Amino acid sequence: MATLGDLGVTAVLELPPAGTLAGLVKRTLKGVEVLSLNTPDDLPAARDLIARHGTAPNIHASSEPTPSFRVVVAPAAGTFAPAGELTEGDIVVAGQVIGQVTTRQGQVEVATHDAGVLTEWLAHHDDPVAPGQPLARIGGHV
Repeated sequence: MATLGDLGVTAVLELPPAGTLAGLVKRTLKGVEVLSLNTPDDLPAARDLIARHGTAPNIHASSEPTPSFRVVVAPAAGTFAPAGELTEGDIVVAGQVIGQVTTRQGQVEVATHDAGVLTEWLAHHDDPVAPGQPLARIGGHV
């Protein structure tokens, strides 16, 4: 919550299942507009909230936060196996296959979206993974 406050967040739109985050934000970040999207009837209010708060504040580019790394996430649920030849510190290119997730239907390749340095494996051989779970951290740009 402190990070949201530090970034100057003015509104939060919580998607289903909604409720928990909205309550935390209301208690912690006074003055931040909160909307929980629970049913299609809430869509007009969500569009209005986005229209009013959807633009970035006018701040200097030098104060914009920039990520120092990206993560590669699991495309499906299953068991993860990193590519055997890759180790932390290796340079990877965009689209490079860095492992695979074995599912009930077969194997799904895991590829990078960006080039950089493989700074850390976040999942290891035979770890069970869920869709969207971070598998590896890619740092810097090449």
